Amino acid sequence: MNCIGSSFYIVFAVLGAADDYPSLPNLQERINYIAWFEQSRPEVSEEDNAYHAYAQFMPNLVGSSVREDDWPKFEGMLTTPRLPGPAGAGGARASRNVDPPPAPWHPKRKTDWYASYKRTKKILKQYTAASGRKTLATRLGRDGKADNKNNLIQNIELHHLRYIRQCAEGKLEAAWRMKKGKVSPSLFISAIETNLRVSNQLRDSILSVEQAVAWKIRTVTYQHARWAFAHDVLTEEHAGKLAKLLRKIDKEPIDASNILKGECLIWLDDLQYIYGPLTGGGLKLNGIRYKEVTGQNMGSSNRFGLGARIERDPQGAAKAILDAYVAMEEHMQPGFTMHHYRSLGVIANRMRDANKLTKALMLSLGANYGRFYQMAAICESERRATRLLVELFAYKQKKGRWPKKLTKLGKKVPDNIKQDAFRDKQFVYMLLDDEPVLYSVALNGEDDGGSHDPDWNFSVDGDYIYWPIPDSENVLAASKLNRVPDKDLTPISAIDADDQDKLVTVAAEVKEVGSRPSKKHGRRYSVILSQDGATIELIYYQSVADELTPNQEIKPGIRIRVRAAVENKNKTRRLKLKDPKLIAIEE
Repeated sequence: MNCIGSSFYIVFAVLGAADDYPSLPNLQERINYIAWFEQSRPEVSEEDNAYHAYAQFMPNLVGSSVREDDWPKFEGMLTTPRLPGPAGAGGARASRNVDPPPAPWHPKRKTDWYASYKRTKKILKQYTAASGRKTLATRLGRDGKADNKNNLIQNIELHHLRYIRQCAEGKLEAAWRMKKGKVSPSLFISAIETNLRVSNQLRDSILSVEQAVAWKIRTVTYQHARWAFAHDVLTEEHAGKLAKLLRKIDKEPIDASNILKGECLIWLDDLQYIYGPLTGGGLKLNGIRYKEVTGQNMGSSNRFGLGARIERDPQGAAKAILDAYVAMEEHMQPGFTMHHYRSLGVIANRMRDANKLTKALMLSLGANYGRFYQMAAICESERRATRLLVELFAYKQKKGRWPKKLTKLGKKVPDNIKQDAFRDKQFVYMLLDDEPVLYSVALNGEDDGGSHDPDWNFSVDGDYIYWPIPDSENVLAASKLNRVPDKDLTPISAIDADDQDKLVTVAAEVKEVGSRPSKKHGRRYSVILSQDGATIELIYYQSVADELTPNQEIKPGIRIRVRAAVENKNKTRRLKLKDPKLIAIEE
């Protein structure tokens, strides 16, 4: 037992079957759980601790002198707040608030994004430098001696997570910026490396919120890496370099079991607080503190609070909590099975039902442990699939063809990378029309024939397709349109009525959007385009409108690019769109 200050502020050595877990409170003397948290982490020097590097340029961190007002506003493809998209000219509607598919962007066309890039450039340079540190040992900014709610671990603010996530997204946004009409592959690979190194810094954290942010950064980085190959920003030529990098910095599986120690710590810390201040005599629940921890009133309307007040075995509650978290650990290992998922729920329910106090605490403090397990497994699946895709491209560069089987990738690709995180077999891989297809069987562990479920929904039998990226045809076609050099565009004023059936690519502002019924085509859509004083009508029919995506929403005031056929109707020139993939919002 280590004493800190006096006998009332002690930290117990972690011994026995629950080693590495916080000690049980005896509710006679106060355990300093913040000190336990500080001591539970691997030793790290200030030079290796990324937290100190972040404190040099991020506000509100322990030891930081940076003002909140000095933090720049991020406003790019990932960091701009978004709402579900409204119905477009074709009736398409965004059903979910999701990030738009990434694509190269032109600074002159995305002036707000470019302004964000310039504002955040210095910060992102510091973020990249900080990614070189070994680990991130978070400073809680408390010594744990004071017996008040501000010293509860669940109430400590972790400001660095918001800033780190913004930087990670900003790094990807900057990587998609076009310069002289192209995206830099080397800068893109640098963004991947930076974000994965930052995620690795949080690998040893026992706090679920830190792990969740690390998983989010990883997942979005893996997704953007695959999109970079889809957009030909990264090609076979770059795959070898990226594969070598990933083998070096991204070889460890995603392990969620660490967060169980942190969740257990929060529960025991809160339980001890509820029975304070501790004086060494008697055990009495403090109603005011109970409300501070749980948000629940102690009045007659709250049966959980009343049950907690009359509970006479808080030590039994503490032991049930510790036993539950220790039991959960074997079910939180990398990979995913429904057995482990359900077992986590069973153990959590057992902890809840241990006595009246645990039942009351679960109402406010209970986490969805199965959800943590699922999130980690999805991130691990993203990691393995992205590694595999890069290795497939590297193989193609070396051999001139795609491998027929994943086993052909050789010993440099470990078996655990080839294995689907959702079953004890490899990812589904095949060549279809001489092009690779790669997918996971997802949550149900069954191959559903490549039926893609983007939401990882338990109630839907589906797989998760990693390559080719599902529903990406329109996005990729739009990206190609947006990268057509201005010199290759056709001015509206140069389009002649005699150019019947000639395909032209134009960039213009939308002035008007309308539609009317059509006996032959269901509905006829009309868009009036304007450019340098000249106008022209663009028409398309219901069959095209039905295939337009929310990212192709056409409305007055925006600029679009379209590749359409010239049509002469009643001696009037107009454009006719036949392929829904050949129209794009100008980016």
